[in-house]
Amino acid sequence: MNTDKPVRYGFLLLPNYSMLAYSSAVEVLRMANRLRHETLYEWPSYTLDGQAVAASNGVTLLPDHAISEMQDLHVLFVCSGMRVMQQWQPAIKTHLVRAAKSKVILGGICTGTQVLATAGLLEGYRCTIHWENLA
Repeated sequence: MNTDKPVRYGFLLLPNYSMLAYSSAVEVLRMANRLRHETLYEWPSYTLDGQAVAASNGVTLLPDHAISEMQDLHVLFVCSGMRVMQQWQPAIKTHLVRAAKSKVILGGICTGTQVLATAGLLEGYRCTIHWENLA
């Protein structure tokens, strides 16, 4: 990605997402910015409705935006956790398909891969999934 602007990694936080997985991803970006003394990366957070969401550890996070406000992302990671399919809503697929059509690179963190597969966005691709979610 050759750009003079920061690379934007968005994070869609679904209810009961793994705080450890999310913070591990964000901290790498934050530290890269710090070590280079410049803004190489940005990492806006999203939820389906723009409202606060609780992680699996009970910590509530207020996102930067609702996913409908997503713009100018290079990459969007879906962050989810245990019992991810109990949280499934058709709106998730709508927003992920829109992102894919706009050439945003999609990725899954923790059980986010299962969300991408359920949305039909991994057909023809190999992927990994959390071992506890094997059928």
